[in-house]
Amino acid sequence: MGKLGASADIAVALAPRTQDYRLAAWSRAPRRLGYVYRRRYLSRLAAQFLLTEHCISEADPRLADRHPERPVEHEVHQVLALVSLAGGSQCTDELLLRVSDDDVAFAKERVPDRAVCINLAPRWFASDFGAGALRSLIERLASEQRDVLVTYGTDVADAAAQLRGAVLSPNVTWLGESPLLEWAAALARCSVVVTVDCGATHVAAAMRVPVVVVYEHQYYRLSSQEWSPWRVPSAILRKPPPGGAVTTLLDDVVSATRALAAR
Repeated sequence: MGKLGASADIAVALAPRTQDYRLAAWSRAPRRLGYVYRRRYLSRLAAQFLLTEHCISEADPRLADRHPERPVEHEVHQVLALVSLAGGSQCTDELLLRVSDDDVAFAKERVPDRAVCINLAPRWFASDFGAGALRSLIERLASEQRDVLVTYGTDVADAAAQLRGAVLSPNVTWLGESPLLEWAAALARCSVVVTVDCGATHVAAAMRVPVVVVYEHQYYRLSSQEWSPWRVPSAILRKPPPGGAVTTLLDDVVSATRALAAR
């Protein structure tokens, strides 16, 4: 790590955690930047020693619900604050993924045009939603949409395989473990992407695709502002509280998907 970091001019810690500050320090870069939550006093102390410069972020999970009058700044703007701190003078807040012609050709071959996409991620399979509700969601969307695309990564490959065996709808296409830019090109062909709070929210937004995103019940106010779909039509929903039923959420996801897909 030392030899690799020795040639770096700047190291940026993109998570407000002491572990990330240590990684930046280990790089031995002459400038080490990051941001810290205002009330994380130990991390702020660590930042004083491990970083050369840092920003203060108000996006603190412990404060967001206590002070609903204070808006939470989007992560895009928090990252741009680090760009400015590093001396950047030309900034853009547009999300951009440069897909190649080969990526587009791959997606065109595999993905029906204007399919509704459901992106699988670990939070779908948690106890507050679960594989059964997910199967119901896929089948309900498949019953009223012409084509449904299900995408997934290596983190849920086994669960996706079991789900694929259970879903009987013939108009569902499965696309798993694709490289990032092929996946992005696949999402770009869709009319709407349905996902939990994960990277798919932001990849879809970068490809200018509307998003239905389901956030966790805990820290909903923070997450739904800091990591909301950036500048695309969207529906923002919340999982039920612990022990709550998912029936209403399923209805809301289907309704929101229908509305966005019809745009």
